[in-house]
Amino acid sequence: MSEFVVTPASGDAWLAVRQRAYLLCGDDDQSILDAARSIQERFLEEDAADFDLDDLDAETTPIEDIIGSIQREPLLGDVRMVVVRAAGILRRRDKARSADLLADAIRQLGPRSCLVLIKRPTGEVTRKGAAILTAKLDSAVRDVGAIVRCPALDQEGMVRWIEQYVAQCGKSITKEAAHRLVARGSPDRIAVGHDLDRLIAYIGSRKRIEASDVHALVAQDPEDVMFRLVDAISSRRTGEALMLLRAASRYETRPHALAGRFLALVERQLRLLYQARELRSLGVGMSELRTLPQEIAADLPNDASIVSMSWRASSYARDAAQWTRAELVQAFGLLVQCDAANKGDEAGHENPLANLEQLVILLCDRSLAMGRTTTDLPLRGQV
Repeated sequence: MSEFVVTPASGDAWLAVRQRAYLLCGDDDQSILDAARSIQERFLEEDAADFDLDDLDAETTPIEDIIGSIQREPLLGDVRMVVVRAAGILRRRDKARSADLLADAIRQLGPRSCLVLIKRPTGEVTRKGAAILTAKLDSAVRDVGAIVRCPALDQEGMVRWIEQYVAQCGKSITKEAAHRLVARGSPDRIAVGHDLDRLIAYIGSRKRIEASDVHALVAQDPEDVMFRLVDAISSRRTGEALMLLRAASRYETRPHALAGRFLALVERQLRLLYQARELRSLGVGMSELRTLPQEIAADLPNDASIVSMSWRASSYARDAAQWTRAELVQAFGLLVQCDAANKGDEAGHENPLANLEQLVILLCDRSLAMGRTTTDLPLRGQV
């Protein structure tokens, strides 16, 4: 029926009419996540979300369960919404039957259904005219709904977005600083957003971010690489995290020292993500951290409390939305497992860097993180 190109400057005209199905795709990860949130906020009543919203992962949810979910009628509101994340897995050859079954089900969606398929960027180069998922699935979505493409921003578009981002925090940034940030940073707005959060905190009471601030804080030094590595894991960007881990190993050539610092920082990050997720489940907004009810504040840890990091709370909330509670709990176990492997446990590699690489993959990849046991790191001596 429709195809839209959505960027931060697009406005919400594409949301004028609710579609029965959406396929969100493109190269700008943040725009894809924003588009999914906009669909939910526009068309699903908040009070009905507990009953009429299913948030599923295509990597871990059988196709029969996904189809069963989209075929159910709403209970409280006017629409039943099903969000299917990691839909890119349906491109795989071994998922062809699942893709065909889902395509058939999409064509049968009723007017009170709203399916949101999310295919996040993978970094792969695809030929022009290639299917987004499969030809049959793409066609089914177009028949009853809309393809929503979220292209990566060009340099000037990224600069404009950076200016808007800091303005929302009551700050400004010089053109030179914004261009320098774009030139040395990742094209991923999530990663650039993390850099901006750090810059805003760095300048304190000053109103403007200068090029010298970018040079001082966002330069590729050992400390910066380590924090960017932890941020990449937090938002589950596997390729970037592995690249940064290798960069960190060039700065810190003692593997055990690198492992100790890395594991401590990741543990702290996971604790902050867990707090952000639990607060959100209690209906607490990140802007309310300084005025928490006493009974909630008392349950927060004294060490690594999200309240002390309130200036970055929105980033933690954004990343926490990508983790289930079970995944976060399991992640802590994976840290313990990796630490034991580095200290000589047979269920691991004798090279600590190999154990860290395996840990990064497990933490970032949902399909690998689910269902792992403490014996899943490579055995000592294996590559």
